[in-house]
Amino acid sequence: VQELDNALTLFKLANMVDPKDTTTTLYAGIVAQQNGSMDIAEDFFLKHVANGGTDAAVFYSLSLIYNKEKEYDKSIDILKRGIEKQPNDKDLKGQLINTYIVSDKIEDAKKDLKLLVDANPTNTANMTNLAIIYDNTGDKENALKYYNMVLGVDSNNYDVNFNLGVMYFNQAVEIKKEVDAMD
Repeated sequence: VQELDNALTLFKLANMVDPKDTTTTLYAGIVAQQNGSMDIAEDFFLKHVANGGTDAAVFYSLSLIYNKEKEYDKSIDILKRGIEKQPNDKDLKGQLINTYIVSDKIEDAKKDLKLLVDANPTNTANMTNLAIIYDNTGDKENALKYYNMVLGVDSNNYDVNFNLGVMYFNQAVEIKKEVDAMD
């Protein structure tokens, strides 16, 4: 821990010498985060972003800090900013969807995922996530639509085949209950 404290002290000093340097703010934020000093980590990560830094891990880390504080709107905002800088980063996109879900902003998640699917109709991860959201909210018709889109791209997709199996099994259980209740 002492080495981390020393490193953070030196990164802070370096940042005072060159406040616009993104490398210093990146490492100061990482060290502060490892030390458990989330306020300091947040401060340096925000400086990193303000100075034009584009490291996806910074946006992701800020999101985790905000989510822990239940500041979901700030988390969503920083993730969207990160996705603008790193449009191909799957972790940022996944974290955005997760944040929508934990903050009960399901409609926003659907909207953003639909945009991602429209922009890249071969990205099975986005289609699968959208199908799962529809499935979990009881919209089986749309869930099937997106599950089938995934299978059109990757017929051996484990997650989709498994989820469809569960969906059909649950439907069969419901039908069996109705049949068993008949005279």
